[in-house]
Amino acid sequence: MNATTVKIAFDDPKCKRAEELLSTLTGAKALSTDGIFDADAANVGQKLVMSPGAVWWGNYLFEQTWKLPKGSMQAATGLTWPGDSKPQMGDEGGGLWGFSSHITGKELKNTLVFAKFVSSDPAWQVDLTTGLPAFTAMQQPWLDKQAGDDFYADTKATLATFAPAIDSVPGDYSYLLYDTGGEWTSTIGKDLAAGQSFDQAWADFTKDLPAKAKAAGYTVVTQ
Repeated sequence: MNATTVKIAFDDPKCKRAEELLSTLTGAKALSTDGIFDADAANVGQKLVMSPGAVWWGNYLFEQTWKLPKGSMQAATGLTWPGDSKPQMGDEGGGLWGFSSHITGKELKNTLVFAKFVSSDPAWQVDLTTGLPAFTAMQQPWLDKQAGDDFYADTKATLATFAPAIDSVPGDYSYLLYDTGGEWTSTIGKDLAAGQSFDQAWADFTKDLPAKAKAAGYTVVTQ
């Protein structure tokens, strides 16, 4: 909500519907409990039917890491919840570059050159980046480069979904001083791997996540 306050509302209808969906799918064994970087992920990934995921999953995960067969994967516009007018996408990967305010002199000058390079130079944004660049001026050149890749079942249709997905990321999401994804893995992932039900794992998550936020110095509100 601001620099010192976070909203964690597990009773929000949008949160409840996600909880119920995951509980149903996990109980039916339709979801894998493996993370994308777990030791057996590449083997499990060969059987993947569909999953929400970041743009960089295509090049980095499916093609280069899991080495899925060409023509076996394709991206599509995100699904829409009943009653909603458009899909809601998450925000995964990309990361932030941080530089110390204590840097001065030659080191500061070099740091600024590096910051400009990684944030806007085509040599990084287009040639080396595996995901859609955040710098909008570099997005179309990056998409043009991907057009020559024959990995996807339908490359043109896949690429057409990437840039519009940005507008589906909720505007109230921001980076935090604690790792929400790591907390999910250390509670939900750990509990499921130990044979507990999703509902039991969720109960642990609802306790641990607010505690993690408070430990990082945030005030937690639920409304």
